[in-house]
Amino acid sequence: MSDNLFTVIRAEEMAQAPGYTRAYLCTRFKQEAGISLIQYIQKEKTAEAKRLLQFTDQDLGQIAALLDFSSQSHFQTVFRKITGETPMAYRRRTKITV
Repeated sequence: MSDNLFTVIRAEEMAQAPGYTRAYLCTRFKQEAGISLIQYIQKEKTAEAKRLLQFTDQDLGQIAALLDFSSQSHFQTVFRKITGETPMAYRRRTKITV
């Protein structure tokens, strides 16, 4: 999954590779990982967004598009849900300047 952070990741497509149904994959993933597949994908995309916010000057819309969020608003909502702060607050707090 980490190799596909910049594309839409669909459970249906992931399930096809090993021959599982979407429902089975999601259930099995939650049993093994302790979180849902969607939560895992959101955490991974948020981790990449944090890196982009810290080390690049890309604006929020660009980052949201790059990580294939449906909108900048959705990106900000997911980011805040996972980190407890907005993307801009995170950037201001952690931005590396050279």
